[in-house]
Amino acid sequence: MAQQNASTVVPSGETQKVLSKPWFSQTVIPSNAPIPQKSVESLPESYYTRFFSAIALKRKPSAIRGLFPLEKTPGLISLLAGKPNAATFPFESLTFKARSPINPDEVLELTVPDADLKQGLQYSDTAGMKPLLDWLFGLQEYFHGRKREEGWRISVGSGSQDLIYKAVNALVNPGDPVLVESPVYAWVLTIGYA
Repeated sequence: MAQQNASTVVPSGETQKVLSKPWFSQTVIPSNAPIPQKSVESLPESYYTRFFSAIALKRKPSAIRGLFPLEKTPGLISLLAGKPNAATFPFESLTFKARSPINPDEVLELTVPDADLKQGLQYSDTAGMKPLLDWLFGLQEYFHGRKREEGWRISVGSGSQDLIYKAVNALVNPGDPVLVESPVYAWVLTIGYA
């Protein structure tokens, strides 16, 4: 068994290392992977509005969530609701073992350090945690040549059902016909009854 650090693999039995980078930033990208160089042009945002459902067009941003960016103002003491004092969290770190994505016979021991754990236990920005979003944008740019400023974005959700439901809700009106493949993920068929 080995333990993974941000840049090294250490045999178990030696001093435990704490990840200095988020776990998702450690994905190995093959050195021979192609790097696309093309740029993508996007249509104006108003073009896509016609595809939204009536429910999506009526949706307004959360007023409380809209205040979250103000919390980052230097010197500001935030009294926003639902933000527990991180010093009261009972956890100091989280350590778990996982099978290596590269070598299934190898088990890695990973530790989420205190600062990352405290951030993970708090409410985060609606779009997702910035380090994770940065990594996902970097992944898209590396493998697909998509640049952040090209008019697209990434949505992070709590699972496939959550994201499928939100996508269908944003694009399909009640009574609209929907064509699905067969066989289909069974849960998808229940969306029409929600």
